Amino acid sequence: MVEIKFSKVVKDFVPIIPIAGTPVWNIRALKGAVIRPYSVSKMRTGVITEVPKGYELVIRGKPEGLTVIGGLGITYGNIGEIIIPVKNNYAFSKKIQAGDVIAEMVLRKIEDIEWKEITETEEVKEPEVKEPEIIVEKTEEKDAVSSGKQDN
Repeated sequence: MVEIKFSKVVKDFVPIIPIAGTPVWNIRALKGAVIRPYSVSKMRTGVITEVPKGYELVIRGKPEGLTVIGGLGITYGNIGEIIIPVKNNYAFSKKIQAGDVIAEMVLRKIEDIEWKEITETEEVKEPEVKEPEIIVEKTEEKDAVSSGKQDN
């Protein structure tokens, strides 16, 4: 199990709630807001996190009609309150009340990447492109007996 250090902006507010039987946590809005149609609002969560090295907190949309903008991920070294840009995808205003679930969060392990540039042309292979096959179906002519027509 991985330990995530956190603190709360408001002592009595519970900003994150586990979803039973899953590694997913619901994130709640610290304050209410009204998001106009197709608009974005930055929603405070009231939770300050410290993500351990080698991990990322991934925050994604939860309620229907709301989208987390930008595929928000919080990686090692980022310490601060989670503020989520939420877009209202409806043609009408969406009211968010303090304590409403606005997103969900999972912890994901991330690996270091080593990039290797290829400079030799023989190492770079062109993709094989095949010409599309053209299939022509040949239909058999019906004989006079099966079509009901007879030649005179």
